[in-house]
Amino acid sequence: MVFLYGNTCLKAVRLAKWTGSGHGMHLTGKEKGEFMRKGIASKCLCIALASAMVFGDVGIVSAAESSSADSKEAVSVVADESTADVAVSAPRVDYLNVDEEYGSDIRISAGGAGCKAVLYINGKKAAEESYDYDSYYLSVSKEIDAVPGATYTVEVRIANSEGTVVKSQEKLVAASVGFRSGTSAITAESISGKVSETGIKQPDGIRVSANIHNQNGHNYKYEVYRSTKSNGGFKCIYKGTSSESWRLEYVDTTAKAGAAYYYKVRILRGTSEYVTSDKVLAVSGAAGVRYGKPECSFDAYVSGRDKGANGTVNLSIWSDLANRYDIYRSTSATKGFKKIATAYANYYTDAKVKKGTVYYYKIIPMYYDSTTGKTITGNTTKAVAAKYLMDGSAPTLTQVGTNSMKCEWYAENSADVSYEVWCRRSDVVGDAFVKKAVTKKNSCVIKGLAANGEYDVKIRTVKKAGSVVKYAMSASSRRIMGYTSSVQDLNRTPVKSNADSKTVAVYYQMTWYRDWNASGYKITAYNNYTNKKETVKTITSGKTTSYTFKNTGVVGKELKYTDIEVLPYKGKTIGVSEYDGYELNTLPSPAKVKVSRKSGTAVTVAWTAVKGATEYTVVRTTALGVTQTLATVKGTSYVDTHVTNGLGYTYSVYASTSKTAFNSGWSAGYGIYFHKLSTPQIKAVTNPVKGTASVKWAKTANTKVYKVYRSDKANGKYVQVASTSKNVCVYADKKLKKGKTYYYKVVAYTINDCGQTVKSAASKAKGVKISK
Repeated sequence: MVFLYGNTCLKAVRLAKWTGSGHGMHLTGKEKGEFMRKGIASKCLCIALASAMVFGDVGIVSAAESSSADSKEAVSVVADESTADVAVSAPRVDYLNVDEEYGSDIRISAGGAGCKAVLYINGKKAAEESYDYDSYYLSVSKEIDAVPGATYTVEVRIANSEGTVVKSQEKLVAASVGFRSGTSAITAESISGKVSETGIKQPDGIRVSANIHNQNGHNYKYEVYRSTKSNGGFKCIYKGTSSESWRLEYVDTTAKAGAAYYYKVRILRGTSEYVTSDKVLAVSGAAGVRYGKPECSFDAYVSGRDKGANGTVNLSIWSDLANRYDIYRSTSATKGFKKIATAYANYYTDAKVKKGTVYYYKIIPMYYDSTTGKTITGNTTKAVAAKYLMDGSAPTLTQVGTNSMKCEWYAENSADVSYEVWCRRSDVVGDAFVKKAVTKKNSCVIKGLAANGEYDVKIRTVKKAGSVVKYAMSASSRRIMGYTSSVQDLNRTPVKSNADSKTVAVYYQMTWYRDWNASGYKITAYNNYTNKKETVKTITSGKTTSYTFKNTGVVGKELKYTDIEVLPYKGKTIGVSEYDGYELNTLPSPAKVKVSRKSGTAVTVAWTAVKGATEYTVVRTTALGVTQTLATVKGTSYVDTHVTNGLGYTYSVYASTSKTAFNSGWSAGYGIYFHKLSTPQIKAVTNPVKGTASVKWAKTANTKVYKVYRSDKANGKYVQVASTSKNVCVYADKKLKKGKTYYYKVVAYTINDCGQTVKSAASKAKGVKISK
């Protein structure tokens, strides 16, 4: 062994003897550290143990001295020889990975052999790992937030104990962020989310939006700039951070209604521990908007009047913000438009149209700002065409025999009109409409139908005017003939309720279309108290098409019934529901809702009590289509103190209970109300001085201006003689003729929250004879 391994083996033998034979190895801390640092200890120990196994303890003794002095000398020899004979391991780098993750991370990892590994990012130490000897395998990693568009130079350095260093370097440019459609890919638009106390929509800010290209979803900084000019004067109004990968939005709530604004957006990469300087990645073009500028769209539909002699065109309007609409009409699509009305509602009916004429309509939406008194005009809509020719309503279909069905429809009621009844089987693919009947009446019976067929029926109205024949086709209605497995046209309406301290019972009127050839109907429901489905009622006549169902709720328990079904049966065959049953779990609506004037600024909403209800929710909808929940109250009345003159309101009242499991009613009682300006009352008309009449009246709420009218007859024609401000309730009418009697009326005027001029009814006339 000594021959094979030379001095190394001798060291191993001595080490084994000193450590394994009880002689003791006395190394200083420095010697032990040096010994282990150079990686000799483990090798020598293995060799020494191998020698012991071959030669035994004797062999070890023969290879080394056993005296204490020799032992010390041997230790010195070991230290000297280890330094001189053992080679230091060279460091190495096995891998360096730099990966950009989706989100905000860059993951860095490196590995290799040595006693020390250091990771640098853009020249700054980011991580370090070390060990006591050179051959140890080291790994080092770091996870950092990515700065979009930034360059990262990553370097790993691994060293050994002698200071030899090996390096590896990788570069990564993080994915950038920009505007998806180029430098002008931003928009600015007014948004309306607020509603005034009187029910008027209000602008809620300007939304600035940008389409963003951010493929890795990195966090980035952005700045929003605003100006009142398109070509300069931009100032930063907001700085933020976002990670939205496709869209950026900012809402400017500091804008003033009526003003024009322009916006730009800058995208910046931001900074971090390893990226210390910022950089602009993209700058948008300017996007302009006039704040509070409304938009609208509308549809038109026609109907008849005056027994079919004339028609109406009805406009349904939708708008984000408008509280006024100027409506224009022409018989040409491109010219000749004239204003026919100003509407302060989201609907308008034009009753001055002639049959057979095509009319074109355009609307200009407007927003009146009650705080500034300014009106902002929106863009004119595209023209929408409408033509009233004849009424043509879809028919009502009722089976009256095994192979026959009665059709009824709205009559045109004008001369020289007849009706064609067209029918087809809808359960046969490709079946075409066939004319089944011609009549001058507004009903007929179609015969020869299949006993189990499904049919579509529509009515064509025909009118002859000399040699010209005009047609108007209705929409179609559908009906299934014969026995069906489920009832058609099932309706469920809560009609009344009863209650005591622990129980609420609600009665529902259930109606359905007669199922032809059915023997009767089974009313089934799931009983929550027994956890079983049960037949509540068996109706033994197929002609019966209604039933009053009672459902009960007990305090602290579920409703008694759920999943209610009406199932037709024929003999022993019982039908099935197309659904999983219905929930009859709502209270009835109040039978009456009355809205009355309380004062010039308030109205009272009152309703009949619903038995079992513990509270009521009051909801208000304006003529402009704005719905507001006003209050939930215990009693049966509510005072609305926020109304504006001249605007229509619909008040709905929903009953609900906290006593049992019945929900708030899905239907509500309602009342329609139009708030009028208070009528002035003349207190006195006197003749205080020569040729003068003094008119005094009581002040009315919300008035902006009073106008005074005069006539020389009580019921004669009145002419305006004066106009006063809201705080002046007296007028001296001078230069009047002595001996003549003059009569006066006063009318109040105001501007409501829609910008509409509203006037009161005229006061009662009051006169005075000029005696001075």
